[in-house]
Amino acid sequence: MAVDEPLDPRSTGRKRGRAVLKEVGRPYWCGSTDDGGVKQEWFGNVKVGCGRSPSDPDAPGGYYPTMGQLQVNHINKNVLDNDPVNLEWMCSSCHKIKDQQTEVGESIRGPNELGFNWMANVEVVPDE
Repeated sequence: MAVDEPLDPRSTGRKRGRAVLKEVGRPYWCGSTDDGGVKQEWFGNVKVGCGRSPSDPDAPGGYYPTMGQLQVNHINKNVLDNDPVNLEWMCSSCHKIKDQQTEVGESIRGPNELGFNWMANVEVVPDE
Protein backbone atom coordinates (compact mmCIF):
# COMPACT_ATOMS: atom_id res chain seq x y z
CA MET A 1 0.00 0.00 0.00
CA ALA A 2 1.36 3.42 -0.94
CA VAL A 3 0.60 5.37 2.26
CA ASP A 4 3.11 8.09 2.95
CA GLU A 5 3.36 11.12 5.18
CA PRO A 6 2.53 14.41 3.44
CA LEU A 7 5.44 16.74 2.82
CA ASP A 8 3.23 19.65 3.80
CA PRO A 9 0.62 19.06 6.56
CA ARG A 10 -1.91 20.97 4.46
CA SER A 11 -1.38 18.60 1.51
CA THR A 12 -4.37 16.46 0.60
CA GLY A 13 -2.56 13.85 -1.45
CA ARG A 14 -4.40 15.07 -4.55
CA LYS A 15 -1.26 15.66 -6.61
CA ARG A 16 0.24 12.33 -5.60
CA GLY A 17 -3.03 10.60 -6.46
CA ARG A 18 -3.10 12.21 -9.90
CA ALA A 19 0.51 11.14 -10.50
CA VAL A 20 -0.28 7.54 -9.49
CA LEU A 21 -3.30 7.31 -11.81
CA LYS A 22 -1.28 8.72 -14.71
CA GLU A 23 1.62 6.37 -13.94
CA VAL A 24 -0.57 3.25 -14.02
CA GLY A 25 -2.21 4.48 -17.24
CA ARG A 26 -5.79 4.70 -15.96
CA PRO A 27 -7.98 6.12 -18.78
CA TYR A 28 -8.84 9.78 -18.17
CA TRP A 29 -12.61 9.67 -17.82
CA CYS A 30 -15.02 9.72 -14.89
CA GLY A 31 -15.22 6.32 -13.19
CA SER A 32 -12.67 4.66 -15.49
CA THR A 33 -11.27 1.23 -14.68
CA ASP A 34 -7.85 -0.17 -15.57
CA ASP A 35 -9.34 -2.32 -18.32
CA GLY A 36 -10.90 0.71 -20.06
CA GLY A 37 -14.41 0.26 -18.71
CA VAL A 38 -16.52 2.49 -16.46
CA LYS A 39 -17.35 1.65 -12.83
CA GLN A 40 -20.89 2.92 -12.28
CA GLU A 41 -22.55 2.94 -8.87
CA TRP A 42 -26.08 3.89 -7.83
CA PHE A 43 -26.74 6.05 -4.77
CA GLY A 44 -30.50 6.12 -4.45
CA ASN A 45 -31.71 7.24 -7.86
CA VAL A 46 -28.40 8.91 -8.80
CA LYS A 47 -25.81 7.14 -10.95
CA VAL A 48 -22.13 7.99 -10.26
CA GLY A 49 -19.41 7.28 -12.81
CA CYS A 50 -20.69 9.04 -15.90
CA GLY A 51 -17.77 8.11 -18.18
CA ARG A 52 -17.32 11.68 -19.46
CA SER A 53 -13.91 13.16 -20.22
CA PRO A 54 -12.61 16.70 -20.79
CA SER A 55 -9.80 15.48 -23.07
CA ASP A 56 -10.55 12.01 -24.48
CA PRO A 57 -12.84 11.94 -27.53
CA ASP A 58 -13.14 8.14 -27.14
CA ALA A 59 -14.53 8.29 -23.58
CA PRO A 60 -17.62 6.07 -23.22
CA GLY A 61 -19.70 8.85 -21.65
CA GLY A 62 -18.74 11.46 -24.22
CA TYR A 63 -16.20 14.19 -24.83
CA TYR A 64 -16.87 17.42 -22.91
CA PRO A 65 -13.90 19.78 -23.43
CA THR A 66 -15.41 22.51 -21.24
CA MET A 67 -16.08 20.37 -18.14
CA GLY A 68 -12.76 21.12 -16.41
CA GLN A 69 -10.19 18.64 -15.19
CA LEU A 70 -11.16 15.44 -13.45
CA GLN A 71 -10.67 15.02 -9.70
CA VAL A 72 -9.10 12.12 -7.82
CA ASN A 73 -11.44 10.26 -5.49
CA HIS A 74 -9.90 8.29 -2.62
CA ILE A 75 -12.36 5.41 -2.26
CA ASN A 76 -11.57 4.74 1.41
CA LYS A 77 -11.54 8.51 2.16
CA ASN A 78 -7.88 8.33 3.32
CA VAL A 79 -6.08 10.97 1.25
CA LEU A 80 -2.71 9.51 2.20
CA ASP A 81 -3.57 6.09 0.72
CA ASN A 82 -2.47 6.47 -2.89
CA ASP A 83 -2.63 2.79 -3.79
CA PRO A 84 -4.06 2.62 -7.36
CA VAL A 85 -6.90 0.34 -6.21
CA ASN A 86 -8.00 3.13 -3.83
CA LEU A 87 -8.02 5.84 -6.50
CA GLU A 88 -10.43 6.74 -9.27
CA TRP A 89 -10.97 9.65 -11.65
CA MET A 90 -14.24 11.49 -11.01
CA CYS A 91 -15.85 14.55 -12.59
CA SER A 92 -16.78 17.23 -10.07
CA SER A 93 -20.49 16.35 -10.19
CA CYS A 94 -20.02 12.63 -9.56
CA HIS A 95 -17.32 13.30 -6.95
CA LYS A 96 -19.62 15.61 -5.00
CA ILE A 97 -22.43 13.05 -4.98
CA LYS A 98 -20.10 10.22 -3.97
CA ASP A 99 -18.48 12.26 -1.18
CA GLN A 100 -21.91 12.82 0.36
CA GLN A 101 -22.35 9.07 0.83
CA THR A 102 -21.26 6.85 3.69
CA GLU A 103 -19.63 3.44 3.27
CA VAL A 104 -23.05 1.78 3.30
CA GLY A 105 -24.29 3.97 0.44
CA GLU A 106 -26.61 6.19 2.46
CA SER A 107 -26.43 9.95 2.56
CA ILE A 108 -24.45 11.22 5.53
CA ARG A 109 -27.24 13.71 6.16
CA GLY A 110 -30.13 11.23 5.85
CA PRO A 111 -33.02 11.04 3.34
CA ASN A 112 -35.76 13.54 2.50
CA GLU A 113 -38.65 13.13 0.05
CA LEU A 114 -36.13 12.87 -2.82
CA GLY A 115 -33.80 10.63 -0.84
CA PHE A 116 -31.61 13.33 0.70
CA ASN A 117 -31.90 15.31 3.96
CA TRP A 118 -29.40 18.15 3.71
CA MET A 119 -30.30 19.60 7.14
CA ALA A 120 -30.12 16.52 9.40
CA ASN A 121 -26.86 17.59 11.09
CA VAL A 122 -27.75 21.28 11.36
CA GLU A 123 -28.98 22.53 14.69
CA VAL A 124 -31.68 25.17 14.26
CA VAL A 125 -31.69 27.76 17.03
CA PRO A 126 -34.94 29.74 17.36
CA ASP A 127 -34.78 33.52 17.35
CA GLU A 128 -35.23 35.07 20.79
